[in-house]
Amino acid sequence: MNSFLIYALEVNISLIIFAAIYFLFFRNERFHNLNRTVILGMIFAAFALPFLDFTRSDVPLLVVELETLVITAKQETLAAPVGWNIPSALSIVYLLGCMVALTLLIKQFATLRNLFRSGEKTIKNGVEYIIQNELKSPSSFFKSIFWHADVESEDEQWIRDHELVHIRENHSLDIVVLRLAQVICWFNPAIYFLSAAIEATHEFRADEVVANKYNDRIKYSNVLLSQALGVDTSVLVHQFSKPNLLKRRIMMLNKQQTNKKSILKYGLLIPALALAMAFNACSKEDQASNSQVDTEPAAAVDNTVYDKVDQMPEYPGGQTEMIQFLGNNIKYPENCKEDGIEGTVFISFVIDTDGMVTDVEAIKSPDPRLSAAAMEVVGKMPEWQPGVHEGKTVKVKMVLPVKYTFDENETSGKKS
Repeated sequence: MNSFLIYALEVNISLIIFAAIYFLFFRNERFHNLNRTVILGMIFAAFALPFLDFTRSDVPLLVVELETLVITAKQETLAAPVGWNIPSALSIVYLLGCMVALTLLIKQFATLRNLFRSGEKTIKNGVEYIIQNELKSPSSFFKSIFWHADVESEDEQWIRDHELVHIRENHSLDIVVLRLAQVICWFNPAIYFLSAAIEATHEFRADEVVANKYNDRIKYSNVLLSQALGVDTSVLVHQFSKPNLLKRRIMMLNKQQTNKKSILKYGLLIPALALAMAFNACSKEDQASNSQVDTEPAAAVDNTVYDKVDQMPEYPGGQTEMIQFLGNNIKYPENCKEDGIEGTVFISFVIDTDGMVTDVEAIKSPDPRLSAAAMEVVGKMPEWQPGVHEGKTVKVKMVLPVKYTFDENETSGKKS
């Protein structure tokens, strides 16, 4: 669960960075389709970046194939009451929030389903028109338009063309994506800002298309005003007129065309993306590695570190003895058992020309506490028989997988 909390934190920090950039530089620009693409790109980037590994990858995981060492938690420890700790408390609060947010979203879809079922339907040119007086303003959702019987006939074509823009450009799909993102990031104001921003962008775009079609922005502004009252904002649809957005829509509609040079501002998205990538890289570096174990390197004949030599280093007594030594001394951290954390740690170390274990580090780890426990013992291994290459002793880098698991049936074996 700790790993998922870290993922959620990385996603939400990225969203805050992206939302701040959008708010400061793009929210009042008239490049509506571009703004829509930017917002969706920010959402997908925030969720994808934590899966990308920007940490150093200069050390291959299979430098030398060693047996996978399995460290299991004892059954009686698993049955013991789990202590109250900050990660587990945060996990519970976070998941409860996700459940509440998901419940509210399901309720919105249920309300929408009832609107579909209770209205009188007709189909014209592939679009479903539903007479639904429960909604005080004409609305749309995917290929359906909810129509109100009291719409003034002189406004009808303007409103219909507006809703058809939403349908043609699949704006409802954006709304669904943002609502799902809100379930994951329910506590983050940035996701609600971006949701409102993309809905505003949809309205600006539809307003622009209709106003250009009829070439009468004043008349269209009056249509917006006439439909401004009595709107239910809790329904998951594009509604023709939302009072909280009305002022901005009219201002955007009558705003002078943006200078084309302002499109250069979109280049600011590059450093914003770089900043989010840097945050994720730092986070993964913290998870993957700890400080090196203090060992004093012996004098070396050859400072080159090899990954393949004529004669490989050998642990005293062989690999079986090494696995026994590590298995008897590496302990499963109690706080990791309480938090339910398991996974495989990859420990890299160098066998020096004198057979000493040096440069111990974790190159991949699900949790720093797991890697720290393994590194401490690896650094205390007795002197090895050093590797030999072309007739001389050399440094050799090796990698040991250490698998922490709650499965008592797991046994140490070759890494597949």
